[in-house]
Amino acid sequence: MFRCTKILFWVVSFMTPCMVFSQDMQVCIGTKSLYRAVGEAGSIFEYDVPATGVQLLNAYPDSILVQWGDARGNFLLGVRETSVHGCMGDWAWLNVAVVGAEIQFSQDRFILCNGEAQILFNEKDFQSYQWKGGAMPQNIAREPGTYELQAFDWNGCLISKQIVVDAPPRVNLGRDTMICTPGFRLYADVSSTTTNPNAESTVYTWSEDANVRTHYLDVFDHPLDRNIKYWVKADLEGCSVSDTVVVLACKDDQTEELLSIPNTFTPNGDGDNDVWQIRALKPYSSALVEVYDRWGRRVFLSAKGYPEPWDGQDTEGNRLPLETYYYIIHLNDGIHAKPLIGTITIVR
Repeated sequence: MFRCTKILFWVVSFMTPCMVFSQDMQVCIGTKSLYRAVGEAGSIFEYDVPATGVQLLNAYPDSILVQWGDARGNFLLGVRETSVHGCMGDWAWLNVAVVGAEIQFSQDRFILCNGEAQILFNEKDFQSYQWKGGAMPQNIAREPGTYELQAFDWNGCLISKQIVVDAPPRVNLGRDTMICTPGFRLYADVSSTTTNPNAESTVYTWSEDANVRTHYLDVFDHPLDRNIKYWVKADLEGCSVSDTVVVLACKDDQTEELLSIPNTFTPNGDGDNDVWQIRALKPYSSALVEVYDRWGRRVFLSAKGYPEPWDGQDTEGNRLPLETYYYIIHLNDGIHAKPLIGTITIVR
């Protein structure tokens, strides 16, 4: 829909037409308007449209259709008539005031912290408003996503603006475990198959090294003879979550089991060492094996008992590159409560 506004011309002289606009006018930002000129029969009209703030959509013999943008202020539209006898009149100008309140959210980014996000904006500048599709009752978001606010200002203009509500940071160091190697890597979210969607904006703080800001921590010279508690805190725009994990002192039986797990295999199709064989798992019919890449993405999950050894492909059947991966083995035998954690390297 568009508003049709007449630009009137008053013919004072047959030979020298003098054009006068009826009145200045006001329009809302983002609207379309049709401006019509009225002059002598057979006259030709030319128009002058501002270079910014308005887009000329179409020019007809006696009218123009324009699209007003988001620029607020006063703009001049000009029209000049040339009669059928070739007499050219003076430029006549229409002052158009483009109005419309601006939606101003209290912050550029909202985080769904503790299950919800309160969306605040300059409500006093509007007589009514609603969230498109009724997506946000009481201005409280409970799901991440993009929301659109539609509001009528006191000029009667409909203003809309979108806001993105991001998911909170995610941390899960996993259950307390036993790692019988001097060094290893802790991931901030070992339970996820994907990395934190806001990883680039999330600030991580680790117990072992306050200077580390990545979603993983490389631990060197880990003592094998005592329990060590590690923690991580993830902060995203003031929304913080944290988790802890205890790496237990190694026991002889666990050490023997871990040392019997191969740490390399060569899935190159030559029939030799093409899959990751873990013969130590034969007595454990309920064992589950998980493998993660260095970004925390789970690339392999076995069936119970590890009946089909890992062949170096991810869960979508893609061949994985030469790389060191991080594994978690849950024995699920009712005796070993803690999983075995270590690294496995693909060599091609």
